[in-house]
Amino acid sequence: MTIQKRFEDKIDKTDGCWNWQAYKFKGYGQIRINGKTYKAHRVAYQLYVGEISDGMCVCHSCDNKSCVNPDHLFLGTQADNMHDCSDKGRESSGEKRWNTKLTNAQVLTIRAMHREGVRNCDLAKEYGVARPVISRIVNRRRWAHV
Repeated sequence: MTIQKRFEDKIDKTDGCWNWQAYKFKGYGQIRINGKTYKAHRVAYQLYVGEISDGMCVCHSCDNKSCVNPDHLFLGTQADNMHDCSDKGRESSGEKRWNTKLTNAQVLTIRAMHREGVRNCDLAKEYGVARPVISRIVNRRRWAHV
């Protein structure tokens, strides 16, 4: 059986996305070829579009990690991929982050209190974060979206 046939046996083709039906890791399809595991969307790109230059990412225009439709895939650098993610509002920031200690409301309160003259060290103690975190918040180097 050819690699392409094995590959296509693991796809549910719809009018839009071609969804990977076999093993996935963190939402991305995986396929083993000659004893090595590859991301399915990268294999799809190579099978249907062409070679992938060193250092290039295969990005999804549809934002569906399990999609392997070559019409939904494009090459870009890691920076391109991160800009695409940010432009579409998919990056984890603020309250969306798994390890955040603050809420949007607390950040707004911290900024207001700082404008009223409360010192960074006092805000840090009150909210249980480090003083540099407060500095980054009030200077909008962190939580800039709030």
